[in-house]
Parts: sequence; structure tokens; C-alpha cells
Amino acid sequence: TLGADVVSCSWGEDDAKEPYLESAVAAWLKAAMVPVFAVGNSGPDCKSSVSPADYKGVIGVGGTDKKDNLLRFSSRGPAASGTQGDLPYNPFTPAITAPG
Repeated sequence: TLGADVVSCSWGEDDAKEPYLESAVAAWLKAAMVPVFAVGNSGPDCKSSVSPADYKGVIGVGGTDKKDNLLRFSSRGPAASGTQGDLPYNPFTPAITAPG
């Protein structure tokens, strides 16, 4: 197809249980697109990752420094739980980390 295969976003909601983008992410997943979102900059505490990086089916990305150490401000999981929407939360957030 002529559409995108990956949607990469470096933004998210402040509330880890925010369902605002669930319908958009669900549509991307249905279209076989891969959504990738930053986990946020609210670290170093656990459960500081933000939506939609913690939606099931989304690849949440945290940040590392040049020595591959997790950045202090990079948000961390585990993700929130108890969503009421169509997309359950993925407790394993971030899925990957990369220099940033």
C-alpha cells in the first residue's frame, strides 16, 4: 500500500491512564501500522511512563545517554493498569531504549 508502516511520535499525554489517543492507535494497529511513542520525561520514578507509550501494541521508547545508561529524566514503567478502553495497557514499558 501507499500508506505509512510506522508512526513515530515524541509526545504523549501527561496522565498515564489517558484514553484520548486509544481510537487513533487502534486504527493504526488495525491498518497494520506500528505506533512508536516516547515514554516521557518524568523519570526517574517507576510508573512514570505516559500514554500512549504504554498502550498495548505500541512500542514505548525511553532515552539513554552516550554510555547507554538510562537518562535520569526518562520515564519508566511498569505502565499503568486498569484501563477502561479497548486497548489494555502494556506493563512492560518502555519496550526499548535508545540514545536521546
